[in-house]
Amino acid sequence: MIIIHDTKEFDKTKSTAITIGKFDGVHIGHQLLIADVCSKVDEGLSSLVFSFTNSPRQYIDHTVDQMILSKDERRSVIEDLGVDYFAEVPFNDEFMKLSPDEFLNLLIMDLNMKHLCVGDDFRFGYKGQGDVLYLQKKSDELGFSLRVVEKVKHKDNIISSTYIRDLITEGKVLLAGDLLRRDYRIEGEVVHGKAIGRTLGIPTINIEPKEDKLLPRFGVYFSTALIEGVSYPSITNIGMKPTVANTNKPIVESHLLDINADLYGKKAEIIFHDKLRDEMKFKDLDELQSRMKTDVLMGKNWFAER
Repeated sequence: MIIIHDTKEFDKTKSTAITIGKFDGVHIGHQLLIADVCSKVDEGLSSLVFSFTNSPRQYIDHTVDQMILSKDERRSVIEDLGVDYFAEVPFNDEFMKLSPDEFLNLLIMDLNMKHLCVGDDFRFGYKGQGDVLYLQKKSDELGFSLRVVEKVKHKDNIISSTYIRDLITEGKVLLAGDLLRRDYRIEGEVVHGKAIGRTLGIPTINIEPKEDKLLPRFGVYFSTALIEGVSYPSITNIGMKPTVANTNKPIVESHLLDINADLYGKKAEIIFHDKLRDEMKFKDLDELQSRMKTDVLMGKNWFAER
């Protein structure tokens, strides 16, 4: 997959099928859009996903959102779906002020768009003036085909990045994983902690996630630690460690079941399967140790049943 940061750099000898969006999570709905543009290879079109390096809402409101996928994760997932080109363009004042006509002209003139696939609530151009009805009027005039995809639902809920983000913050990682079509995960480097787990006979590895990465609800989860290509069944705690820690920053720590190895400095990916329990505060270290042993036993049983 070729990454594009400036539409002027694109090889205009290629004709493209394009889909547009933030693609945070690249969930089931996003995957339908991407599958459509990838299917146009039979018509001689290259697939192109158009997105921004930064969120338009964040740029306008000067806020920082926690993301389902980091930028690197998003690239990797989109590439795995077979996309030819991924346009990650900075959202700035110039882009913000483009009229719907100007934005469409950019897609056609810079990216040689011959097909466009969008969701049924898609809006674009200055202050969201462009919509699906506008695209339907313009597609024949400007010579591109258009497909509008209806939103996918889970029960009565539209599957969206917001819905999946809510599931993750509620600790419902199993359902979130189903809607993402892959288990939710956090990447980071194994760093030194306070070695409380080792003192209690249950050593853990500590992961330092990126600040804008969305963390699941505080608690303990059945998980897999993927470290330099090797998978380790584990249980992972996310939270403030209220019994032993004095911190204002959430901690992600995993106990690798039946494994004790020096992994400091290695890249790790913690893959969340399901929730075991909420975060708890214990009266002392003995009570904490007892509960940790119970968690470990439940983790071993959970993996043994799979």
